[in-house]
Amino acid sequence: MDKKHCFISYNHNDEAWAKWIDFVLRENGYDTITQAYDFKAGGNFVSDMHAALKKADSVICILTKDYLDSEWCKEEWSSALEKLILIKVTSVKPDGILKNMAYIELFGLSEDKAEKELLGALEDKTRPLIRPPYPLAGAVTRPSYPAALTPIDPPPAALPPNNLPDRNPHFTGREYALGKIHEAFLTGNTVSLRQTITGLGGVGKTQTAIEYAYRHACDYKDIWWIDAEGGVEAGYRDFAKKKGLLPKVETATDPDVLYFVKRWFDENINYLFIYDNVENFGTLEGRLPRNTGHVLITTRDDHPPEGKQVDIEVFDPCEAAAFLKERSGRDDDADIGALAERLGYFPLAIEQAAAYISVNGKTCRQYLSILGEHGLDIFTRRGSKAFNYVSTVNATWLVSLEKIGNESARQLLDLCACLAPDNIPQDMLIRSRDVLPEPLSRTLANELNLTDAIYELREYSLMKEKDGYLSLHRLLQEVVMAELTKAGDTSWAAYCVDMMHSVFDYKWGDVESMTAFPVYLPHALTAAGHAEKLLPEGEDRLVKAAYLYHEAGNGLYYNNGQYAQAVEWFRKALDIYEKVLGKEHPDTATTYNNIAGVYDSQGEYSMALESYQKALDIQEKVLGKEHPSTAATYNNIALVYSNQGDYYMALEWNLKALDIREKVLGKEHPDTAYTYNNIAAVYDSQGNYSMALEWYQKALDIQEKLLGKEHPSTAYTYNNIAFAYDNQGDHSMALEWYKKSYKIFQLVLGDSHPNTITVKENMERAYQNISTTEP
Repeated sequence: MDKKHCFISYNHNDEAWAKWIDFVLRENGYDTITQAYDFKAGGNFVSDMHAALKKADSVICILTKDYLDSEWCKEEWSSALEKLILIKVTSVKPDGILKNMAYIELFGLSEDKAEKELLGALEDKTRPLIRPPYPLAGAVTRPSYPAALTPIDPPPAALPPNNLPDRNPHFTGREYALGKIHEAFLTGNTVSLRQTITGLGGVGKTQTAIEYAYRHACDYKDIWWIDAEGGVEAGYRDFAKKKGLLPKVETATDPDVLYFVKRWFDENINYLFIYDNVENFGTLEGRLPRNTGHVLITTRDDHPPEGKQVDIEVFDPCEAAAFLKERSGRDDDADIGALAERLGYFPLAIEQAAAYISVNGKTCRQYLSILGEHGLDIFTRRGSKAFNYVSTVNATWLVSLEKIGNESARQLLDLCACLAPDNIPQDMLIRSRDVLPEPLSRTLANELNLTDAIYELREYSLMKEKDGYLSLHRLLQEVVMAELTKAGDTSWAAYCVDMMHSVFDYKWGDVESMTAFPVYLPHALTAAGHAEKLLPEGEDRLVKAAYLYHEAGNGLYYNNGQYAQAVEWFRKALDIYEKVLGKEHPDTATTYNNIAGVYDSQGEYSMALESYQKALDIQEKVLGKEHPSTAATYNNIALVYSNQGDYYMALEWNLKALDIREKVLGKEHPDTAYTYNNIAAVYDSQGNYSMALEWYQKALDIQEKLLGKEHPSTAYTYNNIAFAYDNQGDHSMALEWYKKSYKIFQLVLGDSHPNTITVKENMERAYQNISTTEP
């Protein structure tokens, strides 16, 4: 036979298959072209692909969902329809042009049979297709044969003696974890390879172990499943009875059963024992095989002492969506992704949701609506029974919660349940310990005790810790919050507000405050939301919640320039202040002031003046016409008029503010300097540059003395001085001042802040002016 050139077309997620096929073909004399080996970095991909397809006698397409969904892969196979050899390695159903084309299946075949099918396809593409029972043996002298999904219902003859639970017909994803387990067992020729799967209850450890056993059933002569919660001895007794290891096994003592089972371990090879849901590894001590078989353990323990560890995380978004489609039968539902995200990609919750949707004929949107209205109660309703699960999301986690023995650990979990689920800074908890209850407050003051508390939560996979940050699953938070609410305990919502109130603020120009702001923000908003929902009307802590919303608005406005979001949080603060403090309180006036400032920045001048007037009415009545806060509002009203081009009114309001500030605060106060700045800006806009520079200099003298030369307010004045020189036509002098301003804004605010961007644009304009006006 004349050997041919074969091009292997595949999606990058299926590279393991491509490498295996490439090896088999080259081993049998074929010339292959494979992107993994033949397309070099820096080359012209399109040109290389065109040349490869033109040279190839056959184009082997590795069919998977990823392949069929890829536009790049479609370009490849559609350019060589007459050369295609279609190979299915997963349970996919091609449509369109590919739907009625002949293909071969490596799906569910042993490596030997898969190799035979592959080579046979190249020699005779028209011979009948077969789907044999699953066997899969690993290769150690060639690239590993990828673990393909086997038929869902393999003939009983294909399975060795076993007591496996039913296989999940909807099992989806987990290819990485299954591959890691298989790889470890293939390469582990040392004593007692124990592969440990860890993870939160309901995350899919058991289902992954079951799937692994079915996929690799023909690698073993015996497979035995032991429910560790029911007792290892009970599992061994059932095995001894099945194998007839000793007479009258029902009345034999546990030591006798253990002796004969361990002797069987020593006398046999190629077996797989699975110990499911091991919580106390002491129950396995002295009971595991020594050197002759494979042991697979599932546990929630974050640091299992036995075996190589494979973490089972929540689904990734693609796995979650694929599972929902398969399980619910709604592959055209546009809200599948939104539902998966709402459930935190948590397998058990997604399984229960899909079951409910399927049984009750609901859409994902309808399920989301029910979940929003009734919360986790939906998981207990008829139609939510999950395949092979004996408990719901609620019950699964309550078992772990009940086992927490360290009171500080339980308090820490309750506290974190009232915060955002991800990236909870430990230093934030430590800084706020004085407002938290005992014993948690005392624990946070002692690093060793805090480590112990966190360790206990990690031991049950209830919490993760990385680089000084804690995280927990959002559904677990809902379970904890539901239990607290059921018990009528609103104290943790209150403690969280106290905690965030003590650490969360936004100070313009304070680097530490500005750096912490985006980290603390989601926790502050979550704590404020729980307080609004759970604390009684009129509770003093609601004012603290309003403060958190107010500071969130401040930071988003000044730190990020997110005006629409800033107004949203300011208005939430305003709503609470008006309800709790009243409509004529100074804090209410301050919030009106800030809302007006955002409108001013957006060019909504009439709305800005309306909000400023509301603030001013309160301040003049409650605080008086010579109060610094009243002066601040005068100053802000002047800014709006200046932005509108009404410089006469702007100057009048600025001078009213200045009169109060010089009288009450003094001539060397930052707020006084701010008014000097605004007066200078009015003169600048009127073209009176000498007066503008004079007032800017008065402001700068105060700011450099009191705030320093690297404060954002100082940088703001540098920019204004530059602008005045620019307007005069002295572009070189303007550029020098712009540079000083830009350096500070870039350092303190970052490249993406609106102030930094504005100054950068001013610099570029100055450069351009210099190049066109100066020789």
